[in-house]
Amino acid sequence: MDEFCGILDAFETQTLGKLYVEMERFDDARQVLGELKANPWVSYWLAKADLGSGNPTEALSQIESALLLLGDKTKYRSSFLALRSDIRWALEARNHAIEDIREAVRECEGGKYRVELEERLRRLEASVSQL
Repeated sequence: MDEFCGILDAFETQTLGKLYVEMERFDDARQVLGELKANPWVSYWLAKADLGSGNPTEALSQIESALLLLGDKTKYRSSFLALRSDIRWALEARNHAIEDIREAVRECEGGKYRVELEERLRRLEASVSQL
């Protein structure tokens, strides 16, 4: 991993970190992404790495930073809210997790991703009603 970091630009390094997350190499992802200047996507992928490695408290901090950096008006906000929902679910903040998915559905422009979010909302609400 270290042999790449010296020759990659910031976007390529961020992409490498994303790939590490997708490969479930969370420590490598954190190491690579942690060297980058903060931006919404770096914080998003760090949050995924923290959640994947069983550290939802740190993941929540990262996704909160990502949302602040992202701002309110962007087509990607629903994806960030969906990740925060996953993190809050892992922290057993069920009602907050459901509210995040509701907000993600409201902000999503439509299409397949909105249908996926609506299905996630139904599953989460059903899970809570069974508790």
